[in-house]
Amino acid sequence: MMRLLLMRHGAAEDRAPSGRDADRRLTDTTVTRLAVAGRILADQGYAPEVILSSPFERARRTAELMAEALHPPCGVVVCDLLAGSYTLAMLEDVVGVHAGVTELMIVGHNPTVTHIVRHLTDTQNVSLSPGMIAVVDLPSGSFIRREGVLQRVIDTETLSTSDFDSARHG
Repeated sequence: MMRLLLMRHGAAEDRAPSGRDADRRLTDTTVTRLAVAGRILADQGYAPEVILSSPFERARRTAELMAEALHPPCGVVVCDLLAGSYTLAMLEDVVGVHAGVTELMIVGHNPTVTHIVRHLTDTQNVSLSPGMIAVVDLPSGSFIRREGVLQRVIDTETLSTSDFDSARHG
């Protein structure tokens, strides 16, 4: 089984000084909240062995803050694929490079991150706002089958959680 923590990057400034969307930074408030949220996740026993991140500044920094807060800290791998739209087969290939990993975090962007959660779990009532994390268990580790179980959604902005039972929600 593989546990995925699928995270939408934290809240970012509306516009980067460069004017490039890829350069938008996290707000100061978000940086503080993510550091606290990362420690809370660690205290609750979440321990991804690696974090895959979009190369965009807001996602990369979100991933770094999460990695620094975990016990033990884990590495961040920047993955260009996560900057845009991608298929589940493509994502499965990227994750396959980390064979043997049982807990993995992916930090990316909407709408793709929400679509992945919905596809993996066959759950349509989930939408990830900035900083939200969906915890999904994949029994076979396959991204193609709709067999994932949505365990929890964590909002790092409010530090609240929504637990899901093992039944699928449509």
